[in-house]
Amino acid sequence: MSSTVISVILLAALALYVLLLLSATVAGYLLAKRWYQKSKQWIGGVIGFLVIFLPVFWDAVPTLVTYEWYCRTEAGFHPHKTLEQWKRENPGAEGAIQPRPANSKVQSSERLIQYDLNSRFRRETRSAERAWGISTRDERLVDSRTSEVIGRFVDFNTGISSRLANGIRSLRDVKFWMVRERCVEGREASGLSSFAALVDEFEALAGPRSAK
Repeated sequence: MSSTVISVILLAALALYVLLLLSATVAGYLLAKRWYQKSKQWIGGVIGFLVIFLPVFWDAVPTLVTYEWYCRTEAGFHPHKTLEQWKRENPGAEGAIQPRPANSKVQSSERLIQYDLNSRFRRETRSAERAWGISTRDERLVDSRTSEVIGRFVDFNTGISSRLANGIRSLRDVKFWMVRERCVEGREASGLSSFAALVDEFEALAGPRSAK
């Protein structure tokens, strides 16, 4: 199904929903005449509105507020150590680092992908689900010998794709107003470029990749 067709369907569904929302609000207001004084008929309208509104939008505010909090407090590039610092702390270790063999394989599981940059360092991509279905992307540069994290890049998304790439599995997947695929747009602004540069520096310690 093309993106155009999906957009038309979503717009039609949104128009129908707005119509239903207005109808329920008016119906609740009119029905309230039987139980409330004229000055309190608005209570029926509010109830009618919430009956239709809450099943769809009840999770929007907590999801987006929590997402913004994660982005402000955790997202971005977090350098723990520069190449110069590592060299000072590990004198002579640089000469023992061997290139990564060309036939080395990526190791992966459901929540972790890792591969060796060379004989001393590896890159990891960790994923996890937080509150309100928010997903974490945690990229790490790790010293394989000590398990020390040299640097990290952290990003978040709301777990809903604007392209509906994985199909519609639940009502949450069509809530396009809640789509947030990254905290900051752009590799440079987000810090991903800085993290990639750090990875390149530590990978280059071993020189050219081995052909074996």
